[in-house]
Amino acid sequence: MENRIPDPMSAEQNQSAPVPALQQPPQVSSISPLTPQALPTSRRKVQKRTVVIVVIAVIVVIMLLIVGVWVFTVSAQGTRCALGKPIYTGSYWGPDMLVNRPYLGNTTGTLSPNGSFYNFESGSLDLNASVQTWWNNPVGQAWAESNTPTDGTWVQLENVHYNWTVYSVSNTTGPAGGTACTTAFVAAPGSLNRSGGSDVALSRISLANNTTDTGEADCVGIPSCVWFDNNFRGSNYPSVDTCGVDHSVTIAVWRPVHIPIAITFPYQGKNFTASGTLSWSLLGWNSAPLPTMNYVFPANTGTWQIYSPSGTGVPGAFAFQFEPC
Repeated sequence: MENRIPDPMSAEQNQSAPVPALQQPPQVSSISPLTPQALPTSRRKVQKRTVVIVVIAVIVVIMLLIVGVWVFTVSAQGTRCALGKPIYTGSYWGPDMLVNRPYLGNTTGTLSPNGSFYNFESGSLDLNASVQTWWNNPVGQAWAESNTPTDGTWVQLENVHYNWTVYSVSNTTGPAGGTACTTAFVAAPGSLNRSGGSDVALSRISLANNTTDTGEADCVGIPSCVWFDNNFRGSNYPSVDTCGVDHSVTIAVWRPVHIPIAITFPYQGKNFTASGTLSWSLLGWNSAPLPTMNYVFPANTGTWQIYSPSGTGVPGAFAFQFEPC
């Protein structure tokens, strides 16, 4: 093998020759979201989010409107009593005025022409029928001035033999403000019926003990009559006491008065009852020249407890119970 001695010049050339630079790896540029190249994609995302938000908002608004309309509709509706079909027609005698007299005193009851009303209610349903009498007097009056112990109730009947119609009632949905039915039936008088016998202008229903109006008759004694309640049922109006008083005491009632009434009728093989009120007054007739009811209690006689069928503390067609001084 041949041994070579290194050439010094070659070594110097090698030392002076430039060393090539190391190759750096290529750098990958990152694109910022704010660069022009990224804007179109970001806008599409924003637009999609905006559309979703708008759609959700529209759905919410629609749902709120639907709920609002439903709430308004429900709140504007309510249960009310409605008139049903007629289920019975029949003829009944009935009073147009009833008068009780305080024992040993006297009473006058007065009403204007066609001033009596039969009223039947069930919830918000109200049948109010005027009693169409045929009399020619400007006012009708009933007096109860007898001092006999069998005075009882004085009843005025002026051709009030009516063909009555009974109706069923039922609950229905309607405008708010009504109320549900409180009875199953209502009734109303229709045409006058003269086939039932002669007219009764004024009738007295006697009572064995007139110191009290308890246990009075509840019918005029004619078949198929309107039931009424003119009895004393306990004190609910201030009593009148004339013991030690040297003058009579008068109570004048300047308002409509009310008496409970009822019609009993057959239906589906059973008897049923429709309940209402009879009312009468002079209101609207020549500025009411006379009171509807006028009661006179004699001086230094006794104490009269008073019951008003018009309501507690309300003046009405009174019933009495007497106790002497």
